[in-house]
Amino acid sequence: MSTLELLKEVRLPRWLAENKGLPRAVVIDEILQETARAVLVRVRPVVQASDHCHRCGQEITNPVSLVVGYGPECCEHIGLPRPDRVTAEEMMAAAAGLPSTEIWLPRSVLGLDRTSGFSTLDEPASPGETELSEARDFFHSVLAEA
Repeated sequence: MSTLELLKEVRLPRWLAENKGLPRAVVIDEILQETARAVLVRVRPVVQASDHCHRCGQEITNPVSLVVGYGPECCEHIGLPRPDRVTAEEMMAAAAGLPSTEIWLPRSVLGLDRTSGFSTLDEPASPGETELSEARDFFHSVLAEA
């Protein structure tokens, strides 16, 4: 299990999200390749209930938008229908069909230095690695339920 595989949800810097046309909150679906400076991953937008938009951070008041975590304008930017034109059920169905995107992410965005990443964490050597080990166990249990 790699350190990167423990990261399922990542918050992108604004400049990177805008440059790639992505929301700031994304989920890593697959790790494709790595270099010393970056990691190629397949990501998709985070879709989960929130009272603040996952793309712009503004407060959400529309009831359908609250279900997916994106305001009306941001829904259109990521490929979802405007929430004032669909039901919550239709919005969730549309969200399930959002495509994934391949993107190179700088290792610094992922909180990794140039030496960490795909190394196996057999025995925690520091408190930080202990937290990663606990995170790995948590994500394994979440993935097992899905």
